[in-house]
Amino acid sequence: EWRLKSSLSLGMFIFLAEDRKPLTKHKLLVHEYGHTVQSLMLGPLYLVVIGLPSVIWAGFPPFKRLRSSKHISYYWLYTERFANYLGEKITKERSFK
Repeated sequence: EWRLKSSLSLGMFIFLAEDRKPLTKHKLLVHEYGHTVQSLMLGPLYLVVIGLPSVIWAGFPPFKRLRSSKHISYYWLYTERFANYLGEKITKERSFK
C-alpha cells in the first residue's frame, strides 16, 4: 500500500491506494493483478499499449469530465476492461464493472 490516491501495477509490483474498504481493496487487487498479467504478456510494449493510455484516461482532466458528464465507468476503457477480465479469469474472484 502507498499513500497516493490511485493504484499502479509495474511488472510484478502492485501498489495499492490505502484507506480502502476491504471489499473494494480486494476488487482493486484483482484488477491490478490483471494489469500485472498484461505486463507479462506484452513485455516492454505494456507501457505504450496499456500504461500510457491508462494513465491518461485516469488523470487527464478532459477525460475525467467526460466520464463524469456522460456517466462512463473508468473501467470502460479497453486497458481497464481487459485488466478486469484477466484478473477475474486467473484469480476466479470479482473485480470492478
